[in-house]
Amino acid sequence: MEKKEMHSYSNSFYHRSQLTLENVAVETDTLKNSEQPHAHDNIEYCLILGGTGYLDVNGERYTISTNDYIRFFPFHVHRLVPQEPLRFLRISFPLELLVYLDMSKSFANDSLYILECGSPVVALSDKDSPSMQQLFLEIKQELKKKNDFYEFFVLSNVMKMVNIYERMALTQNKSRDAQHNLLWQVLQYMHVHFNSSAGEVAKAFSISVPYLNYLFRCITGSNFAENRHQVRIRNACSMMQFEELSIAFIANYVGYHSLSTFYRVFHKLKGMTPEEYRKKSPSNAVYRSDTAWQILLYLFEHYNENLDIVSVSDYFFMSRATLTEILKRNYRTGFSRLLTSIRLVYARALLAGTEMPVYDIAMTVGFRSIRTFRRNFEQDTGMTPSSYRGSECT
Repeated sequence: MEKKEMHSYSNSFYHRSQLTLENVAVETDTLKNSEQPHAHDNIEYCLILGGTGYLDVNGERYTISTNDYIRFFPFHVHRLVPQEPLRFLRISFPLELLVYLDMSKSFANDSLYILECGSPVVALSDKDSPSMQQLFLEIKQELKKKNDFYEFFVLSNVMKMVNIYERMALTQNKSRDAQHNLLWQVLQYMHVHFNSSAGEVAKAFSISVPYLNYLFRCITGSNFAENRHQVRIRNACSMMQFEELSIAFIANYVGYHSLSTFYRVFHKLKGMTPEEYRKKSPSNAVYRSDTAWQILLYLFEHYNENLDIVSVSDYFFMSRATLTEILKRNYRTGFSRLLTSIRLVYARALLAGTEMPVYDIAMTVGFRSIRTFRRNFEQDTGMTPSSYRGSECT
């Protein structure tokens, strides 16, 4: 197959980015009957809790059972076929969330190999499966309660889930000579070569255009052009999160040289205009600048030290006013409140997971006064440290 320039983009291209968590969802489900072949715009991870059956993906079949961990990308036309009722946890999140999370080059190369050669199914051990279940449930709770900084807990857990899958896939798919069937390769190719014509894609795989359309109709029920529209609009939606990019730029980038065609296809597939899509429900967005992220990481690393706004401002070579403005703009809070919230995160963990005396916990997480610790803890949780410990242990 010919090598052709691949279209990709990353948040490293932009100094700041915005991500909404409104389309992140976790659910528990039971499937008794076979699904119809389908695909979706989001990324999905599924953990099988019980039952047995088959998974059909792009014309390939896999046996699945308890503790199997599955990843679906938008180019996966798939269906679950239960032999016994399948119980599973499922998380769904937009493609742009992966764009938002930074990845090293080596990680990206390994991920590309897994997409090209690996199975969508990896097997977790009986020991590892409960930890994975806990990640699903923690995300569900954070999305439900929306406590301070819940966005970062969600993002952290999603990254863990992605990394665990990648690690297991690299371990379990040792042969790098394996390749998926032709349709799988074509769908994956289109996912990143969305400017290619039917003739160019057919040539890349040494097949005819009629046979290319036949492949698509057999699995997806739609021809090449309809599938390419879906891929282009899916990528356009991922780029909408970057407000620095104009609608016209996005349309041209994903392959529409006619803006009116882009608007028509976008509205047909999404039921709204690109502007409406970009504006919808921005209230729970995570807004991050490189400096704000560095400040947050610094506070998490040094939370138990005698920090104040002067020392942290000096560390980052900025004025107190500048640091305050950065925190207000990005995290909607001030320095003291942010540091206190981080310290209380660690305090709650120590109360729930250890038998350390309350006084020792207060000192360990950075408070210099037990009275200050108790006051802040009660304001944050609505209960005393001792009451909180009792409620977590029951």
